Amino acid sequence: MKTLLSTLLMVCTLGLNGPENEGIVKWGMDTTYDFGLMSQGIPQTVTFPFTNISDEPITFDNVRVACGCTAPSYNFEPILPDSTGILEIEYDAQKVGYFYKKIRVFFSNQRKPEILFVEGEVE
Repeated sequence: MKTLLSTLLMVCTLGLNGPENEGIVKWGMDTTYDFGLMSQGIPQTVTFPFTNISDEPITFDNVRVACGCTAPSYNFEPILPDSTGILEIEYDAQKVGYFYKKIRVFFSNQRKPEILFVEGEVE
């Protein structure tokens, strides 16, 4: 019984650390960006640099944002291994108050999205 339990535990642990869950990019900054205090109606942009740490070229498959106030901008060209790329996020501050927006970035050859956040306070 102990052997069976040990084997199951090992398989589960390997499954959690397998290639399916490994990232293929390394972000060049924190994955949460704080715009700080913003003026209403004046959009601001942040650039998230990243490096392709996989062995194959990657492309953006999709970037999903929380609402229409957050707009992504990126290049459709493949990013070669050990090369860098950027993802720009523009936040159009229309509503007064605090915001915290989630951005899901889907790359080719990766099942789970990379998760980024932007936050700030609109006056």
